[in-house]
Amino acid sequence: MESGQGGPLGATVAHRKLYKNPRGRTPPWKDIYRKRCMERLRWNRSQVVQRFRSSGQPLGEDDPTQLVQDVMEMEWAALNRCSNLLAVKKSLDGSEVEEEPWMSVMEEIQQELVNQEERLLVDIMKYDAAALANQVTLQQSEEVICPVCQRHGLQESQRRPSGASITTIGSESGANVLVCGCGLALQGANLSLNTVKSSLENTISHHGQTCEGQMSFTETTDTQGANVLITCSICDWMSFLL
Repeated sequence: MESGQGGPLGATVAHRKLYKNPRGRTPPWKDIYRKRCMERLRWNRSQVVQRFRSSGQPLGEDDPTQLVQDVMEMEWAALNRCSNLLAVKKSLDGSEVEEEPWMSVMEEIQQELVNQEERLLVDIMKYDAAALANQVTLQQSEEVICPVCQRHGLQESQRRPSGASITTIGSESGANVLVCGCGLALQGANLSLNTVKSSLENTISHHGQTCEGQMSFTETTDTQGANVLITCSICDWMSFLL
């Protein structure tokens, strides 16, 4: 890490001594500092993804190493200014000795953050490529792929097949029914393939404006009948298809 050459980190590193902790524990500021950097990186990445997707420009042109170094500099300065972290400041000021050499600790954190950024960038690019391919396929075909199994197309039916594993919405005898070979069966008075397709596209588009995570689709049943629960483990998104 080259932060010793300038900036708030560099000024501190220039006079930093090796810390030693007789109990061999992790430096108390290390986990706090790493967590702050990870949170800022996550927020920064979300903003970058949103900016690139809204502009239509490709991802991957920013340098993960430079991004991480900038974040580490900002968080280090912020940590030193934080008056409510007195215990951490005591350690940072050198009043408490630590086991790990200062630069080794910083380089370890930097490498961990860079590796995380690179993996995340690859995942985002793969997801975007898959989403684009899927969008092109959907636009070229009237078929609506089942969001649960993502293999078979939904089919319109006058009644729920005996092999379907979940109950259907509504009690109207004339309600429209959409079924899939995986067992999904959705029912509603105004339900159609276009309704489901539009709902899927709007949900994925809205979610993609603020998060780079991949959505999960799970069949569920409540008092209203069958539905599809849509979630994202990264941003805690949760909504229903119908």
